[in-house]
Amino acid sequence: MIKLPKAVSDVMMRVEEKKFSIYAVGGCVRDSLLGFQPLDWDLATDATWQELVEILPEAEVLNEKLSVVRLLPEKEKGDEGLIIDIATFRVEKDYDDHKRPSLITFVKDIESDLKRRDFTITAIAVSPSKGVADPFNGREDLKNKILKTVGDPDVRFKEDPSRMIRGIRMAAEHDLIIEEKTFKAMVRNAEETQFVSKEKLLDEFLRIISSEKAGEGLRFLAGADLMPYIIGEEIAHKMSRHELDDFSTYCDNIHKTKRNELRRTGLFYYIFRGSRSVKAASELPHTKEYMTHFQDQYNYLEKLYFMKTTEELKRLIAKIGMDRYTYLHNLSKAQRIIMDGAEDKIVSREIQMSEIKANKEPIFIEDLAIDGDDLIEAGFSQGEDLGKMLLMLLDAVHKTPKKNNKKDLIKLAKIYKRNPIRRHARNVRWLR
Repeated sequence: MIKLPKAVSDVMMRVEEKKFSIYAVGGCVRDSLLGFQPLDWDLATDATWQELVEILPEAEVLNEKLSVVRLLPEKEKGDEGLIIDIATFRVEKDYDDHKRPSLITFVKDIESDLKRRDFTITAIAVSPSKGVADPFNGREDLKNKILKTVGDPDVRFKEDPSRMIRGIRMAAEHDLIIEEKTFKAMVRNAEETQFVSKEKLLDEFLRIISSEKAGEGLRFLAGADLMPYIIGEEIAHKMSRHELDDFSTYCDNIHKTKRNELRRTGLFYYIFRGSRSVKAASELPHTKEYMTHFQDQYNYLEKLYFMKTTEELKRLIAKIGMDRYTYLHNLSKAQRIIMDGAEDKIVSREIQMSEIKANKEPIFIEDLAIDGDDLIEAGFSQGEDLGKMLLMLLDAVHKTPKKNNKKDLIKLAKIYKRNPIRRHARNVRWLR
């Protein structure tokens, strides 16, 4: 048996008092058996949603067709807050759209309800009064760390192809081995993944890459030929030898890095050379913020590695901002861990940043000792492009921070105004 949170136990008791059966089912049972404390609890019962609302008037009806209600118990001390969803026992048939069954029948027994579930380790039900229902030996599979489907895997994956990537995600999260029969069915049915929404694929992929066994999860994706639906068919099927080597190294060592979703995902896309990295990232609907970071690593990560001067570093940070620079810096640190590279460039940048902060050297326009009002006061007209002038002055103080005072900046601005040659040659580096 598992230990139920008090709020969950109270709800189940209230339903049982009205002579209905009710069980905890699915992922919450699996996670509890693994020693975790889930916050999301799925319960299954022979009561309909109408009967549940009578018993639990505080419940919200989520879906009348599927007969699902939700409760949000008050948070207890030290608790993050539980979510309790209760659904009526049902069987499902005819997945015409590869996602949802077109025929749903409500039933009175838990065993029939468990037959519709995807994997044996999520087809376990627990009742405080009736004990455990485990008709497919899910507890034994969980003990032996085996993932396999309930029933014929070909049928289950054709019903809902998202079960394949979901199964790989569960294997990565819980360090499971996918049963040979189940894995071969994934390979046979890989093309069915075309019917899975990009949003669903992204959600599962990010959970895989953030998991404890992310490397194994990615190898499962590649082995089951599901990677074309993650990075695009052209990239997945035409990886260079260098990309294949880097992919293998990534899978071997990604567990050594922090489980940071964005950073790990960025490192994964950086496996692919040149613009292919951005093209691979574009296959799934990442947020605009994530895509900006993936574009940045294509544009600047290699340049960042070869930077030598503090001036160059400040100019890059001024161009892209501190948050985007910090991402690139942390990405390079994680990349060094995965590729077992030298850290001298990283240490050098950190020393440079420490000196910049210690000396309060200007990086952004806001750090200048003057602003547009000061230029106007010094004789520049309102109509002149004061923003461009401030950017030119920022260039100057990146090179010579001691010039960041009002007197020197006004003087330099006047020189730039009357001397176009000096203005345009300000960034020329003469060779000796």
